[in-house]
Amino acid sequence: MTKSIHNDNYYVNGAITGIGGVVKIGDDYYLIAASGKVLTNIEKHLGEELTKGVIPVGPYKFGEDCKLERFTGIKNGYYYVDGIIGANAGLIQLDGDYYFITKSGLVAKNQKRTITEETANGFVNPGRYTFGEDGKMII
Repeated sequence: MTKSIHNDNYYVNGAITGIGGVVKIGDDYYLIAASGKVLTNIEKHLGEELTKGVIPVGPYKFGEDCKLERFTGIKNGYYYVDGIIGANAGLIQLDGDYYFITKSGLVAKNQKRTITEETANGFVNPGRYTFGEDGKMII
């Protein structure tokens, strides 16, 4: 099966194909309308009906070039790795601070979390830790 983007349309085996969701071509991700049109300059929360299991559910931005914008960091309360929500990451270190990332990819804020050996990712000893309103671990 050959997938491609041409003239702002999504093609499979040479025919415009609408899927109403996210597709991956090579290393890039695109949001395709049911008509086969590739969506550009769109930022929205994508549910399971649009992510189609290709990426985790959550908010994403597709740029002028139609591609999913790539970055690593925290945006709108979510943790992203190369543009994809880093779901279930556990404890991470970003710019010298520690954050706890939940199963859905959200940053834990204003709460205490039990960090296990598995979710500590080698950063801290297992135990109970407090995370502030900005999501940073309070040490």
